[in-house]
Amino acid sequence: MIELKAIRDEAIVKSSPCLRRIERMSKEYGKRTSWLFIMLISLLFVSQALAADESELQVRAGKKGAIVTVEREINDSKVLISVSDAVNIPIFGLTKDDFVVTAAGRTARIIAAQPLSESLDVPRNIILVLDNSDSMRQRNAIEPLLAGVDELLKIVRPIDQVQIVVFSSKEKIIMGGRDLRVRTFKSNKLGELKNFVAEVYRDGITATTVLYEGMLAGLELIRSLPVDEPRFMVVFSDGEDLNSAYKEKDVIRATEGLARFNAYAIDYMPGLATDKFLKTFAEENRGEIWKATSETNLVPIFQSVASKMQHYYVVSYLFPTTGTLAVAPASLEINELEAFDASSQAEESAGVASAKSVFVISRIDTSALKLSPVLDTAYSIASWKVILANAGGTLAEKTGEGTPPAEIIVPLTTDDLGKLAAGGDIKVSMEVLDSKEQSI
Repeated sequence: MIELKAIRDEAIVKSSPCLRRIERMSKEYGKRTSWLFIMLISLLFVSQALAADESELQVRAGKKGAIVTVEREINDSKVLISVSDAVNIPIFGLTKDDFVVTAAGRTARIIAAQPLSESLDVPRNIILVLDNSDSMRQRNAIEPLLAGVDELLKIVRPIDQVQIVVFSSKEKIIMGGRDLRVRTFKSNKLGELKNFVAEVYRDGITATTVLYEGMLAGLELIRSLPVDEPRFMVVFSDGEDLNSAYKEKDVIRATEGLARFNAYAIDYMPGLATDKFLKTFAEENRGEIWKATSETNLVPIFQSVASKMQHYYVVSYLFPTTGTLAVAPASLEINELEAFDASSQAEESAGVASAKSVFVISRIDTSALKLSPVLDTAYSIASWKVILANAGGTLAEKTGEGTPPAEIIVPLTTDDLGKLAAGGDIKVSMEVLDSKEQSI
């Protein structure tokens, strides 16, 4: 018969914020109780309830008076924006420290902010509608115009596309179901574009002014371009339309249903007054108009138009991956029971010498921990790892790919419970790597 003579209890429980080890010694049977705390390592936050309008990507600039417009979300970590002031003047020279990006209650870490001129993430599409009627030659404005166009073309990058529309007295093309007396040319090479414009004003001067047909052709080209890329239409005219088969109302109607684009107009018509139609066309399509009263105004005006196409930034950002982690059960209890052989004790009472038989029986109330991670991330999860460790080293490790399950069961090694108890506080750590290589 085995008689239980002494009980020694060991317990491991969840820590308070300040880790400590408590030991109590009892005179009765030499009983000892040790509390060894589980230390939970977590770099995670609890998600917040969100208003509906907070779920969309929002970008703000710290510069006073800056108005930021989100033009396009390039991907889940890059956005194309334009920045201007209250009167639509572009704001240049901003850096990553000037921007704040938020969405769904999260605030992103800003990685970089590049002017569009320095980025190759987004192509820019430019449509130039140029008046090549004979009045340009009569006014000695061809050379200033060519110089102005050269200034505009300086901003063209290899990934940009430029299409030029000019009047034609010989050719007709069908665009949008209309017969239009125009020529078009497309390239992203500076030399080819300059040569085409020079050839037009050398050999392609027309006796007619078909401004509305040129604008209709430009709008059809705008319609064919990707709506999520910057699209610009620049209209230059030195005289009112005299010969088009279409009217102002046809041009206005052609803008209906077009996604967002920027229209800029350069009015070189005689007189000081700004053309009302061109002014309306530009302002109703996110642009503006310039009045050139002299050929000397053309170069600086084209430079101003070019600057309007430069107030874009590509902002790179990352939303931190956060969440919560819970461990159950709240405590682990290890019991070590010392047992003595009752017969040897009886012999000892009778004066008969005998060897005392002592047995130690170890028990633990659970053999595994259950981890419950809850992640808050804007991206997918690449991998995760759980480690249980104490002063004696690593107790258990579990890894996986993709989003971790709602419950992760981590077995404990129970073949030597005395060693497990002696190792002291257990540390539970979880590392998560998201698809953007952010590790928490």
